[in-house]
Amino acid sequence: MLAVSVFTGIVFGLAPALHASRFNLFGSLKEGGRTATEGTGRSRLRSLLVISQVCLAVVLLIGASLLIESMFHLLHQSPGFDPKGVLAFNLDLPDARYGKPEQSADFFKEALDRIRTVPGVENASAAMPLPLTDNSLRTSFQIEGQPMAKSDLPRTQIRAVGLDYFTTMRIPLLAGREFSQRDDRHAPHVIVINQTLARRFFPNENPLGKHMKPGMSGGKADSMCEIIGVVGDVKHRNLWQELDPESYVPYEQNPIGAMNIVVRSEGDPMLLLPSIREQLRALDAELPIYHAERLEEYVSASLAQRRFTSLLCAVFAGAGLLLAVVGLFGMMSYSVAQRTHEIGVRVAVGAEKSDILRLILTEGMAITVAGLGTGLLGAFAVSSIVKSQLFGVSATDPLTFLGVVLALALVALAACYLPARRAMRVDPMVALRYE
Repeated sequence: MLAVSVFTGIVFGLAPALHASRFNLFGSLKEGGRTATEGTGRSRLRSLLVISQVCLAVVLLIGASLLIESMFHLLHQSPGFDPKGVLAFNLDLPDARYGKPEQSADFFKEALDRIRTVPGVENASAAMPLPLTDNSLRTSFQIEGQPMAKSDLPRTQIRAVGLDYFTTMRIPLLAGREFSQRDDRHAPHVIVINQTLARRFFPNENPLGKHMKPGMSGGKADSMCEIIGVVGDVKHRNLWQELDPESYVPYEQNPIGAMNIVVRSEGDPMLLLPSIREQLRALDAELPIYHAERLEEYVSASLAQRRFTSLLCAVFAGAGLLLAVVGLFGMMSYSVAQRTHEIGVRVAVGAEKSDILRLILTEGMAITVAGLGTGLLGAFAVSSIVKSQLFGVSATDPLTFLGVVLALALVALAACYLPARRAMRVDPMVALRYE
C-alpha cells in the first residue's frame, strides 16, 4: 500500500511540476499575461480527462446498479422453505458409542421426541445436509423400466430427513404423502422427490408409485425405492443458481452418524437452546452441540459475498461519480475564469444572460455527452463480466442503462450550471479591463 501511495503521488505530482518548471516569469508580469488564454492542446487534454472520468462513472454506476438490483431480487427470492422462527444446530455422534446404524437411528428418534416436549417448540426434525450450507450429497439414480449405461445415468441431490421435516421447514407437499412412523428400517424402501425431478423425468405422468434407485453406498436407498410424495423445490445450494433434481429418503432407513436438527418455535428459537441442551444431556452428557444458529442466519450468510460485492461496487461507483462531477465543475469554473474577457465582450456587444448561460452549458454538456456515449460502449463491453453475478436482471437491462445516463446527465447539468451562473453575472466593464 505504501509503494502504491508513493507511486500515485509521484505520477499525479509530475504534471504540475513540469508545468511549473516552464513558468514564464517575465510574461506573467505583463498586464496582458494575466488573462492570456491557454493553448488549445491543454484545453483538449483537460476535456479528455473529464470525458474519461464521466466514462468511468457510467461504467461503475451501471455495474453497481445492476448488482444492487440483483441483490434486491435475491433478498425477495423464496428459498422454498420458511426460515423464520427456526433454530438449526448440528449433532455428530461418535463412532465409539454409536457405531451401528440402528444406534444412530434410535438416538435421533428419541432426541427429537424429547425436543418436541420442550415448551415453545412447535415442531422438530432433522436433515443431512441442511439447505444453503456448503455440504451436499449428489448421486446418480436409475428409474425402473428405463435402463441406461452407468455413464449416462442422471444425477440428483439427496437428503436424509427425519419425520415431520417438510412440516417443520414448511416445504409444501404437492402430491402423495410425507414420511411417517411406518417408514422404519423394516418397511419397504420409500423416497420423496422434488417438483423439478418430477417434471424432468416424469413428464406428463404421475410419478407416485413408480420406483427409482439412488446410487448411495449404503442404506436402503441403495435399492429400488417407491416414490411416495412430491414436494416443492428448495434452494439447497444458493438462491441464484438453477434448481437441481432433489430426492429425500427417511433417516430411519438410511441412518448416518451426523444430522442437522431443525426446531421451529412459536417465538425466538434461540431462547429454547438451554432447554434443548438439557434434554440432550439427559441422553448423552458428553455430546456437544455445534453451529447453533437461526435458520435466517444461514440464508443471510449465503448472500454475504454477493452483498459485499454489491456494496464495494456501490462505493467505487459513488467515488467515480464524485470524481466526474468535481472534474466537470472544476473544468467549467476554470474555463469561465479564463474566458472572462470574452464573456465581457459578448455582453458589451449585446449578448443576453440566456446566451451566456447557453454557451457555457453547451460546452459542458458536450463533454458530458461524449463521456456518456463512451461509457455506454464500455458498459456494454464489460456486461459479460458481471453477467454471472446477476439474478433477476439482464446484464444489458435498458431501464438501468437509461436511468444511469439520465441521472448522471442531470448531475452533470447541475455541475455546469453553477459556473454558468457566475458567467452570467460578469460585469462587462470589469471584464474588459482584463486586456
